[in-house]
Amino acid sequence: MAEIERNMHKVDVFGRSAFNRYYYASFLIVREMLSELDKAWSGTPHKSIPELLTKGVLTRIRKITRMQEKQGLLNFREASIYKDSANIAANELSQLLDEAYNIRVISDYHPEEKAIKNGGQIRLKTSTLGAADNWPNRAERYSKSLLKVWKQLGIS
Repeated sequence: MAEIERNMHKVDVFGRSAFNRYYYASFLIVREMLSELDKAWSGTPHKSIPELLTKGVLTRIRKITRMQEKQGLLNFREASIYKDSANIAANELSQLLDEAYNIRVISDYHPEEKAIKNGGQIRLKTSTLGAADNWPNRAERYSKSLLKVWKQLGIS
């Protein structure tokens, strides 16, 4: 019986640590991207980043596309493509960081919630370690998409 408890403890400790590493890897990718968009955003608190993405970043992109449309630099279709691309990337990234942050908080501050191994997969609440392993790749992909739109629009 003691061996089972030790193994459960090892799974819990390993799982918590791994979820934290994947969260911070994703967070650092996004923080770097935000710093490239606007230096003032580089110090945004963790919890505020999802809202910054869906409000601050998207608001600026919408404003610039409207202005460039009025100036004849973009047609309606081009502006729509930029806005749609940014909307998808910012919303997906916002959801990803929100989910990852919530799991990190559980991992750090709620020891009563145990990471468990179930069918070969480590799980903490509703997240699996397999899904968390993909957080940094997704964060990179969405960040690159936002940077691309930002640069194509010439926003500084």
